[in-house]
Amino acid sequence: MDLNSLFGFIEAYVQCPTTINRPFLPFQQKNGTLIFPTGEFVGVYYSKELKYARDLGYTVIPISGYLFEKKESPFKSFISSLFKSHLEAKKSDLDLVLKAQKRRSVMKIAASICRGNLISSLENCLMRIPMSFPTMTSKALIPGTQ
Repeated sequence: MDLNSLFGFIEAYVQCPTTINRPFLPFQQKNGTLIFPTGEFVGVYYSKELKYARDLGYTVIPISGYLFEKKESPFKSFISSLFKSHLEAKKSDLDLVLKAQKRRSVMKIAASICRGNLISSLENCLMRIPMSFPTMTSKALIPGTQ
């Protein structure tokens, strides 16, 4: 059997070169200890792991396994619609933020214009206020005095 045509979980005879410093495929010993050995061993692995190990220099000989046909995910349309909704929501949130920023900028400009007009109006008003006050006559506050 050619490893390239297989897709699924495969029991395989594996030879790991002793020159590999950090072996890739794990192996569980009978006592439950998980090791990453060099040398020869038999284990069950996912087909993509075995293909990657082969690319690293391992020798892989498939023995048996559970093979699957590659099919398109039954959830693909559902996931695509969720992703599209997410993007639309993100875009509408961005639009709301931009609108709020524009509104804020317009309000700041309007406020600065109003402040400027208010200040110039106050300056005009201050100029119109007469600077001379009517003279006050002093009157006696206590009757009978002066």
